[in-house]
Amino acid sequence: MSRFKRLVEELKRRRVFRVAVVYAAVAFVVWQAAEIAFPALDLPDWTLTFVVLATLLGFPIALVLAWAFDITPQGVKRTEPLVGASPLPSARGGAMAAAGLAVLVLVVWGGWFLLSGTDSPADLKSIAVLPLDNLSADAETEPFVHGIHDDILTHLAKIADLKVISRTSVMEYGGTGKNLRQIAEELGVATVLEGGVQRAGDRVRINLQLIDARTDEHLWAENYDRELTASNIFEVQSDVALQVAAALRAMLSSVERERIESRPTQNLAAYDFYLRGNDYVRRSENPGDWQTAIQLWDRSTVLDPAFALPYAKLVRAHCYVRFGFADRSSERLSLAEAAVSRLRQLAPDLGETHVALGWYYYQCLGDYDRSLAEFAEALSTHPNDSEVYAGIAAVRRRQGNWDESVRNWEKAIELDPLYYRWVAELGGTYTFLREYAKADSLIGHSIELAPDDATLHAGYLARNYLRWTGDTRKTRAMLERALRSGASARNDYIIYYLALLDVSDRDYGAALNRLSGAGPATLDTQLNIVTRAQLVAQVYALRGEDDRARAYYDSARVLLEGMIADHPDDARLYSSLGIAYAGLGLDEAAVAAAKRAVDGLPVSRDALLGPDCVEALARVYTMIGDSEAAIDQLSLLLSIPGGISVPLLRIDPTWDPLRDHPRFQALLVENE
Repeated sequence: MSRFKRLVEELKRRRVFRVAVVYAAVAFVVWQAAEIAFPALDLPDWTLTFVVLATLLGFPIALVLAWAFDITPQGVKRTEPLVGASPLPSARGGAMAAAGLAVLVLVVWGGWFLLSGTDSPADLKSIAVLPLDNLSADAETEPFVHGIHDDILTHLAKIADLKVISRTSVMEYGGTGKNLRQIAEELGVATVLEGGVQRAGDRVRINLQLIDARTDEHLWAENYDRELTASNIFEVQSDVALQVAAALRAMLSSVERERIESRPTQNLAAYDFYLRGNDYVRRSENPGDWQTAIQLWDRSTVLDPAFALPYAKLVRAHCYVRFGFADRSSERLSLAEAAVSRLRQLAPDLGETHVALGWYYYQCLGDYDRSLAEFAEALSTHPNDSEVYAGIAAVRRRQGNWDESVRNWEKAIELDPLYYRWVAELGGTYTFLREYAKADSLIGHSIELAPDDATLHAGYLARNYLRWTGDTRKTRAMLERALRSGASARNDYIIYYLALLDVSDRDYGAALNRLSGAGPATLDTQLNIVTRAQLVAQVYALRGEDDRARAYYDSARVLLEGMIADHPDDARLYSSLGIAYAGLGLDEAAVAAAKRAVDGLPVSRDALLGPDCVEALARVYTMIGDSEAAIDQLSLLLSIPGGISVPLLRIDPTWDPLRDHPRFQALLVENE
């Protein structure tokens, strides 16, 4: 008998073939069971890969064991060769060598598959949903098309196993001439979903295609032609999200599926008003657009009082108007509270509810711990929502947890890389950390993204550069260039900073001319509240015109005391009032007011606003001639993150009374 035939007979006798067949059958059953059970158990995608690899690695081991051992009534024993047969050392050695080689190959291949970051299926799990084309003849359908796009994106963003780029960034590619590969590279994703919507009469047609931007391969495509009803619209949106998730091999939990398949309203008109409100707030930072959006969302809730989503938008809008547009009225707060109450009644566990409450506790109540708790809940349902990470970053910054703040701003930017505000806020955070070069780069990039936003020029770029260098000439050029460009929104910020530069240059006449122009009686910069009368008073005081200075300080006092009567808990008002009192020679009242601000908004509770209250107290001490106390406060400020810097201290004439003091001179040198 030939050696090969003898080897085959020996393999049969040792049941190696039988073990191979049984092992393969069992492995196949295990794979099928795992593929069904693991998603239902919410196990991560890599667990299925691990099971497959483990069974493959076990196969050659099972064959080696089958050759070497046998199961007998006396237990497991080494298999003995046939009596009288010549041994097959080469066969046994060859089988074991082959098995060892197979194990080695499988281990190397498995490690490459799990660790490779270029072509593994996991790379596909990143997606940008491009703006859908409006294929209708009627331009009035634009908000509807935007809404379909937004809801598909929102559904996908609820899937934790996906990375989904936020709406603000993808909207930049509407009508772009860039190819999909370039878009994907700029947004940091592998796949792109694109398509169009046509609405005509009582029907809607939606066509979509999912493309691997790296290879231009079509991963999925579908055309939906439906009667225009709320149920049909939501069914299409849910189906798209589920089909895309399947195409990207994303793990989808039962809870995520349930959220995606939910129907927020059955009233198509209410849904339409909701979409129109969303469309308005995305147009600009104009308060008028926000007020129009509020009216549209209110109309939506009238048509369907059980529709929770517009209430979530109303909470967010009223908080933003109060915080961003400085509407501190009790009426605005009441509107926010009413929307919160209704939202809690309708959908206390909705992800959008937790997002809205996170901003409510932060922007309306200043309750940072409850805000973080709500944002944490929101992340469980909105893992791809850049606004949630931005909210956490903003709160962490207030709490003085600067590292956590930076990390969350970076996460927000990763999910929304082209949204100028998150980029600017990270830059502003670095300004407070006195990492001015990093801040300058980020703020410069934010201005590239939104060149017409005056707040970026004045509130971020110029502020950072002046604190960094003390160079008033270049800072002035930045601001004047922004004014000449017709930058929209808050030009009062630019006027304010230009006046401060005039003062720093000791050009008091220019500062008075600038401040005499039309503008708000008060300027709320979030960090502080400044009255125009107070600024004019300070300029006259620096010019030595004490009588005029007192008259304007008194006007500022009257205005500030009236504002405090309406908002007795706003510490920033007491800081400004303390300066006004000091200008009027009311030394004790000045210190008491400024200290009340520091006590009401300590750095330990608010690391962003607290330092400005400390700086106001230092100014008061300087104005009343208590140099030692003033330098104590300045020393504290330079030891913590904040807005004061050595270059500012050198150029601001406010600190001229301290210039010759040895402690002040040493402070500047120590912190250079």
